[in-house]
Amino acid sequence: MRFQKNIRIFLLAAILLLPLFVLKAPLAESAGVTSYTLGPGQSVTVTHPHTSMIYVYMDGANYEYARYTASEAVSSYGEDSGRKSQQVYKDYILDVTNRSNTDMTIETTSKEFDVSWRNSDALARYTLQPGDSMRTHNGDLTRSHNIRTGGRNSNIAIKNGSYVPRACTQTPPGAD
Repeated sequence: MRFQKNIRIFLLAAILLLPLFVLKAPLAESAGVTSYTLGPGQSVTVTHPHTSMIYVYMDGANYEYARYTASEAVSSYGEDSGRKSQQVYKDYILDVTNRSNTDMTIETTSKEFDVSWRNSDALARYTLQPGDSMRTHNGDLTRSHNIRTGGRNSNIAIKNGSYVPRACTQTPPGAD
């Protein structure tokens, strides 16, 4: 008898408290939309369930993106502004980060897409202090990928086991 009373109290408390948790929970995903607004500093992953390719249009003051194939290989990436499109094929993933202080939109003109929140930016950024070093490795056996550097630095490329020195560059402050 006491067990049943405890269950009733627990269920009553759960029913009464549920609206508080639901109202405070952030919207984590949007499924089946044709337009989505991405706030400043926010990042999302865009996918779609269609068998054919769709064009995803990104429109904002400053954003970055990375597109991955079904096998999780990098297909394209970059930083951009204005209205640009990316072709997203079935099972591809498009990660987008809004780098500006204003909202941006992600939309399609024909088919719906799905959006889910990301905890990290679409592109990785690393800041090295004077004297620090960093080593990167391109695991893609079929394509080369650029690494954008700024400030005064020197770098060495290794190709087929041989070192290939690169020129020292200097970027004006704030041009990164």
